[in-house]
Amino acid sequence: MADLSSLRSKGLTDADVLTPEAISFFEQFGPASSSILDAWFEEVGHSLTQSFIDLGAAESDLALLEFLQVPGPEITAGCETYSDGSSLIRMYDGMIALTVLYTSHLALTYVKEGIWATLREAAHRARGLPGTDDELLVAALRYAALNQRMGFRLLVPYLKLDDRPMEHAEALQTHTLRFIIAHELAHLTLGHSRLSGGGSCHSDPAREARADQLAVQAVLKTHEREGSGPATYAALGALVAVVAISFSEQALLLRRGGTHPPALERLEYLLSAMPPRLSAQTKIFGFHLVHLTGRASDFSLNSPRIPWELAIDHPLTGWQPGDDAARRQLATAAEILATSPDEQIQYLREEDTRCGTRLTAGAEAVLDDRIHEGLRLWGVKERELGAITDPFIALSFSGLLKQIQNGLGLSGLQADLRATTLVAQRLTRLENSA
Repeated sequence: MADLSSLRSKGLTDADVLTPEAISFFEQFGPASSSILDAWFEEVGHSLTQSFIDLGAAESDLALLEFLQVPGPEITAGCETYSDGSSLIRMYDGMIALTVLYTSHLALTYVKEGIWATLREAAHRARGLPGTDDELLVAALRYAALNQRMGFRLLVPYLKLDDRPMEHAEALQTHTLRFIIAHELAHLTLGHSRLSGGGSCHSDPAREARADQLAVQAVLKTHEREGSGPATYAALGALVAVVAISFSEQALLLRRGGTHPPALERLEYLLSAMPPRLSAQTKIFGFHLVHLTGRASDFSLNSPRIPWELAIDHPLTGWQPGDDAARRQLATAAEILATSPDEQIQYLREEDTRCGTRLTAGAEAVLDDRIHEGLRLWGVKERELGAITDPFIALSFSGLLKQIQNGLGLSGLQADLRATTLVAQRLTRLENSA
């Protein structure tokens, strides 16, 4: 079996070697784009391999590495290994976009007059005195979550930054991407992905914790060698990566199904791998960003309303919000997501009366926690039911919405979304009571 490097150099693909995403990428863009990706990986990731070797990793584990930026809204990254000893690290556009949002806000809100002034401001905010920049970040995260929950594109309102904050943001982004790659390399060097023929690096929470700690050590060692900005930037890059994944798991997934410990636990793992002074500095930012991310990700009933409109109306974003119809649709979606189960069923009952649909029976089954039966009554295919109701399989809101839309065969947003929200509310209730 040819390794990934030779396949890329020849512009060839092999379904047994490359992931479907990689094949799609090559078909769309061709091998000419490889030079762009390779140059980026050379800048951000290559120096990490030497750091891992310095920390005791075997060179053979890092000899055949390839990187792929995957088009798509998913907020994730991963790695896969193959029987020839090569490994592919994948990072989705959604992950890059979301981390840019975080690093831009860090650069604007915190990095102003040097690190000590930054820390004082962060401590001030952590005592319960949020500022407008904090509210803007929460609004932007909520806006992104609403769009992706609805199955739309991942729309991230970026900030308009002047030259100096932009320099800080770019430095923070480099360290963030470096940590993401380092985390995947840590899985490789720790032996979490040694599977015959190919396999994912995703593992269990204990393995994720060890990978986090080794990744922090690697990025700090790389920073020592390159001296690219304050060491705090390297630590904050790790923090941004962790809160971005936490946002994805809290705001977009109804059931995590898997691998990463909660953000506060991961923060403790990161801090434990840092020198004491750097750990103390990072901790202030860490708890604050986790708190803001939690606010933006909370779709539970009776949670405080998040004014997501600020993300597209604020002059600092320079955002083009699109037409009024799209805005109204998003506002309707936000209202439905905050509606109680009884009100959802009342609407579906009225929809049955108006349109002759048969939504109520499924809704009542779901409300009675007979979710499998309710989904079947809504026409969800049998082969999909197991994945939806299996507590060990990750389930996204947008994925559930798509299955219910396909089952009901309705074109309107409200009935589909209300049915999905009702299921989501019951699944959340069952998980919380387990």
